[in-house]
Amino acid sequence: MRNTLIFAFLCLQVSANAQWSSTVTLNSFNNNLFTIDHFCVVNENSVFAGGKKRETLNSSAVGVVYYTIDGGAVWDSLEFADRFISAIESPSPNVVYYVSTKLVFPTGGSTYAKKYLHRSMDSGQTWNESLIDSSSFGLMYDALSFFNDSTGILRLGTSNYFITRNYGQNWTPINLPVHKFSTTLGGDTLLLNAQNISIINLNTLNLADLFYSANCTGSLQAYGSSSETLMRAYLANDGPSHGYTYNNYLAISLDDYPLGDQRILHFPDVHSFNYTYITNSRLYILAYLVPICSIDSGNSFFIQESTEPDAVDLVFMHLGFANDQVGYAVTRSQTDNTYKIQKTTNGGGITTNYIDPPIQITAGINEPSKNEVTIYPNPTSQNVTVSSAVLIDCIEIIDLFGRSILSIVEINENDYNLDLSNYSYGNYILKVSSKSHSEYLPLIKN
Repeated sequence: MRNTLIFAFLCLQVSANAQWSSTVTLNSFNNNLFTIDHFCVVNENSVFAGGKKRETLNSSAVGVVYYTIDGGAVWDSLEFADRFISAIESPSPNVVYYVSTKLVFPTGGSTYAKKYLHRSMDSGQTWNESLIDSSSFGLMYDALSFFNDSTGILRLGTSNYFITRNYGQNWTPINLPVHKFSTTLGGDTLLLNAQNISIINLNTLNLADLFYSANCTGSLQAYGSSSETLMRAYLANDGPSHGYTYNNYLAISLDDYPLGDQRILHFPDVHSFNYTYITNSRLYILAYLVPICSIDSGNSFFIQESTEPDAVDLVFMHLGFANDQVGYAVTRSQTDNTYKIQKTTNGGGITTNYIDPPIQITAGINEPSKNEVTIYPNPTSQNVTVSSAVLIDCIEIIDLFGRSILSIVEINENDYNLDLSNYSYGNYILKVSSKSHSEYLPLIKN
């Protein structure tokens, strides 16, 4: 695999212990009255946290944005009566967008929502506000995506998309396939949904579909990108494949983009997670409300902790990073619901509190085939033929946990027929080996 994640241990300035310390403590509220729902690290000095608060359970929500533009030395806040914060997005180190929403209850009419776009071109020092929409459509959690300072896409409801090319001053309806996330990588704009990745030309809106198999069945929950690596995180399951019951687990796909190698990390014991993050030298998983970090390209992961006196009482709600070293986190006290925004200047540090290493599958399935190996039909309900330009030495079928469930050796043929009639429905990895090379291909039994 081409190593697009740069793991240079000698260059990392880290200590033996994790380094998360508080920059601000927000007021203590009942959890039903105060939440931080959105978090955005713009650069090393500028951070924005958006949420809502109420004085009582029966009072109207007040939208609130907490922000710093000096690395956490001073925090300010913006409040919006009868509004809540719906999204925060930063396409570059100085440009910030967020959306506030106000519900309107007309007498004798249907409830609708006014959505306002707030734009800053100077890291939050000054703001411009404009009305985007007045309709009954709500905003999804990741409804706002800006791909450069001026061009972005907004999703209202589940499938209504709008594009701006002039910093949010005007929005035009467009037809797009329903997708979960969107991002930019390698100069391309990508739409992510389940197994599929589409490249969209923002000028013509033409689409080109790619297939980057995540080698699992499940729901795409989070993503991240850095340099030339795309990270996708799934809440996956193992089937009913191989006679096992459904069992949610974390599956991470690390894809070299474009058309590079792929590494799959499966965590059978991680059944719940919130977010994933990637920098040039680290991978992060926010699972069970604690940050879990890898500094060796995903081979091992350790748990990070806060250095606050009440660290044992804190849970991590959000993480974000400006670079390999500087990051911020939102934590909440389990005792009194006090929120803190914490900062690290060494990537959160290193601990020896390791979790069980993930099961790994390394596959060059996105590269042009070295041996011109093909399998057909795929998907298949019974038989599949494996065909290779060179003699096949061994064929192995691997399940999504990396377990070998079939191995056939000393084949010495260019074509081989496999009977899968006795195997359960599901996704597999087919390893085809010659004397000098092995190739991995996704195989689906339906």
